[in-house]
Order: sequence, then structure tokens, then C-alpha cells
Amino acid sequence: MIDRKKISIIIIISLILKFLISLFYNQINFVDGQTYLAAGEQLFNNGVIHIENVMPLYPLLVYIADKTFGIILVNIFLSTVSIYIAYKISYLIFKDNFSAIIVAIWMAIHPFNFFYSYNNLTEIFYVFLVLASFYYLYKSSYTKSSILFVLVLLVKPNIEILVPFLIFSFSYFKYKNIYFSVKKL
Repeated sequence: MIDRKKISIIIIISLILKFLISLFYNQINFVDGQTYLAAGEQLFNNGVIHIENVMPLYPLLVYIADKTFGIILVNIFLSTVSIYIAYKISYLIFKDNFSAIIVAIWMAIHPFNFFYSYNNLTEIFYVFLVLASFYYLYKSSYTKSSILFVLVLLVKPNIEILVPFLIFSFSYFKYKNIYFSVKKL
């Protein structure tokens, strides 16, 4: 059974730590971050991105976040939600709350989650979408998973060759029948 109290404590502590560290952390002004902001402005102002090698979804998020809450708050929120999604995936796989809590703690204290939360880079959004995609694969919600994988590709197209294979593999191993797994898709 899912331990809501423990996962809530882990998430709240992680969120508080991220907010506290964000007060003292000087954001690194990566060239990529500047590029995403410029691409978002181009997309909103002209309807097209003129910068090469930039996928449209993250610049869209950066532009909207820049005009509202700020990308740092959005990244902190997404990295915190990712902890819960990783917890749920682990619980689905192992059916063991202890393992799921270990995964949540690992996600909550991993330096990756802290560093990228404070910088205008795609990693937090990308990991959030990938985890959500896998969560829905495990839940056999192939339509939601496929939509999320498309969104993943609109952030970073580095797994496009694997997505159909992943969806088919999950379907096949769940139903142990090629015909049924293809029909289910």
C-alpha cells in the first residue's frame, strides 16, 4: 500500500530545500538558456523559430514561464512532481513501498534535480515528460503515453527511434501475445 505520509514528507522537504537553495544560488547564464528564450520569443512573435537545432516545446514553456512565474519556479515544480512520478513507477514495478520510498529519496536528493532546477535548460522538463510517459506505459494507457512521448520528442528528439519499440515492447510483455499487443495499440 502506498505510504502517503512518507512520500508527502519527502516531497515537502525536497520542495523546501529547493526553494531555500534558490534564494542563495546564482543562476548560470548558459547560452542554451538564452537560445531557448530567444526561440520562444520568435515562436510567439513570428510563429516560427529561426534558430537551428531548437525544438519548439521547451522554448514555448520558457516564454510562458518568463511572462508568469519564472522558469526557475516551473523547474522546481516539475522536478518535485518528478519525484512523485518516479515513486509511483517504482511502486508499480516492485509492489513494494520501501523500494518506492528509496527511489523517491534518491530523486529528492540527487544533485541533478537541484542543479537543473535553477537553470534554464531542458533537462527537468525532459525528465518529467519521460517519467510521465513510462508511468502511463506501466498503467497500459498507451494513448496517454504516446502523446507524452510526442511531447518528449518536441523537447529533445534523441529517443525518436526508440519510442515505437518501447510502446510495442511494453504492450507485448504485458499481454505476451504479438497480435493482441498490436491490436491494443
